[in-house]
Amino acid sequence: MYALEADGSKLYAGGGFSKVNGVSRRTLAAFRLATGALDPAWKPATSEGKCTNPKCSPKVRALELDSAGDSIFVGGPFSYIKGSNGIGEPRQSVARLHTAKGNLHRWKIPAGTIDRPQTAWDLTATGKRLYGGFGSGSNFVAAFRLNKGNSGSQVWRFRTVGNVQTVALDGSRLFFGGHFGINRSDQPVCNDSKHLRGLASLNPATGRLYCNFVPSLDQAKRPSYEGAWTLITTPSYLWVGGGFTGVNKVQQTNLARFKL
Repeated sequence: MYALEADGSKLYAGGGFSKVNGVSRRTLAAFRLATGALDPAWKPATSEGKCTNPKCSPKVRALELDSAGDSIFVGGPFSYIKGSNGIGEPRQSVARLHTAKGNLHRWKIPAGTIDRPQTAWDLTATGKRLYGGFGSGSNFVAAFRLNKGNSGSQVWRFRTVGNVQTVALDGSRLFFGGHFGINRSDQPVCNDSKHLRGLASLNPATGRLYCNFVPSLDQAKRPSYEGAWTLITTPSYLWVGGGFTGVNKVQQTNLARFKL
């Protein structure tokens, strides 16, 4: 199990499973909050192409409800997804499902926008934008339209040297974390005055990097695939969890808090 999301009636789960309580469910399932029972009708599934073998079911890594709660975004390394009604279509790394029945939503990111193979590690949404952290071949954080009908066209993309594994909004900033800049290659930014080290923030409207927030998540050794794995914002703080030994050369192990 890699991802959980809940609304007023269901708990949605995503991961690498093929069964839940002995019932076939490939990477996605929903449970009734009132009883904890598996929803018998909600059974979409991701796959690599149209392969029906359970071994062809890439893990779901991210789930995010839309602002109205009528649909849920799904992220992972898949290239195809089918709804509970068995109707499916190609979707590279990101798809959208109706929460009521689990059928595929017509909204989609245009084909070719995200290269294959690619993993969507984390997603967060507003009423107008879906933001995602990606990493596999190319690595980046990107924004996609939610206010242009069923077209999820890309608004901007910020490339990184290493995976973007987590994203979080505080309203005026989009924070993103991962192991970019701490695996093998440096990534100079801000006119080469700073280097990305696992955590930074962008303008969510433009994708422009904020140079006043480029902390270093220090590692005991490099290369490392650690860094920031999860971000949470509150009205006052950004919380960062992952694998690091310090922040800006101050000892701090695996959990840090930044004042907003």
